[in-house]
Amino acid sequence: MRSLDDLHNQHTEYLRKAIFRSLLSRKAAPVMTIITDLGTLILKMRTQLLASPWQQDTVTGHVTHPTFDVMCNTHKAFKEYASFLFTGI
Repeated sequence: MRSLDDLHNQHTEYLRKAIFRSLLSRKAAPVMTIITDLGTLILKMRTQLLASPWQQDTVTGHVTHPTFDVMCNTHKAFKEYASFLFTGI
């Protein structure tokens, strides 16, 4: 660094990279949206799991959950988002 302008330029570049890496830039907004949606789906699945207790069928002995079909749909959406996030980047 030889001048105040050099310091300013280097600092500006550092901040630009930090903003991009922290997913706060406009370019990174779609990625941040996917990450937020994944978090929402995780919380949704947790709510669905806790909404009703697991039940055991007295005849077959199988354990089932009253909202299993709904949880399957949530899981499918989660897989699609996660797959896009890890293969789309």
